[in-house]
Amino acid sequence: MGLKFTEIKWLTAALMIFAIGSCFGWLGFLIFGDMASICQIYYVSQKEILRLEKERVKDSEEKGLFCGQTEQVMELIKSSANKYIGPRSKLIFTVDELGSGQGLHSISKEVHALVIERLKADQDYKADRASLKLDKLTTNVKASEIHKFKELKNNYLKQQLKGEKQ
Repeated sequence: MGLKFTEIKWLTAALMIFAIGSCFGWLGFLIFGDMASICQIYYVSQKEILRLEKERVKDSEEKGLFCGQTEQVMELIKSSANKYIGPRSKLIFTVDELGSGQGLHSISKEVHALVIERLKADQDYKADRASLKLDKLTTNVKASEIHKFKELKNNYLKQQLKGEKQ
């Protein structure tokens, strides 16, 4: 069995390519293989948000949770939490509170603050808009009827706020 010099060259070249490929593969694994430790995992806990809201309502004079606008809350929570999503971050919505670990962070408190801020801004906008509509009506009316419209305006605003607190 005689090996020719050219066969030895081919065998050596194949082994060298295999060795170099293995080295680059191992180096790539060391650099890019541990990407999970770089990734941040954010979670929003429904239980934690409800606890924060109950504490907020207990300390204020408001009667209803989430300024009485509970139908909008889930949509606002999702849109507020979406700003945390990125190429190296993931978002989890959970019913219970999760434990803690490396790369695991709760953003429930921040999301709750954003939701309340947006709900209050929406509530103020609605009240201002209703007030402007009634003010426009009262400017075109006689002085005796202005008092009547002011009472209607106050009753309307009270009904609107009462309806939102339910």
